[in-house]
Amino acid sequence: MNRQGEGAQGQEYPAAHGQVIVFMRYKAEMDRRMRNALIRMSGRIKQYGPGHIVGIANKVTVVEAPPTSEWLQRDDWCFAVFAFPNERLANLWYVSEPELKQHDFLPPSDGVQLFSMDIRYLPQMGKNTFNWMELSDIKSKSYLQSEYIDKAARLLDAKCVNHGVVFVKDSVVDEKVNRMKDTWIPYKTMTNFALHMYDNENQFWSIYNSNEYHPLREARHQLCNTTSLLFTVDPRVA
Repeated sequence: MNRQGEGAQGQEYPAAHGQVIVFMRYKAEMDRRMRNALIRMSGRIKQYGPGHIVGIANKVTVVEAPPTSEWLQRDDWCFAVFAFPNERLANLWYVSEPELKQHDFLPPSDGVQLFSMDIRYLPQMGKNTFNWMELSDIKSKSYLQSEYIDKAARLLDAKCVNHGVVFVKDSVVDEKVNRMKDTWIPYKTMTNFALHMYDNENQFWSIYNSNEYHPLREARHQLCNTTSLLFTVDPRVA
């Protein structure tokens, strides 16, 4: 199955059929309030598909980012992650869930963002460490594909990483990002977005700092700017 990008042949995993992953970003000061809300909505979310709460990450590591990135301006972001069988059910949950409809819950001033994206195949169970990558200001799409994306895909395959669970290329971002409640992803961006899933953060760092990955990272730095975030989702919400 083609996973990280076009031309990158990977191990075979079940193809997705419309399933979406939903990210909610919020500030750490809201963490207890968010967890209490998730506990209350955990039963109702099953009515939508069923949807389910994947879990919460209360620490986000900025692996790489351009100097002007908003991710470098504060270090207290958290994520709640959800999964639904399709975008329609995710949207229905968003407009119907009583917790989200409260006028004093998640006001825009709190900086909460909520969006969904299609997944391309079904990841393995237990891959709870997420690496979100944004490749922007790309100098050559063809070179980026051949010198980084394809080669990184082969390396990640060899390490049993679920890479490219989400992979959205520049020109189709606006139609692929379902903006429920804003997102840091700008409109009309020409950025590639990818989500890779690891067993744990140690696995990520062992690959990232390896001799095999070093030349790929250097090639990527020559070809584009990168935002790379690392966070581990804990299914225990309480």
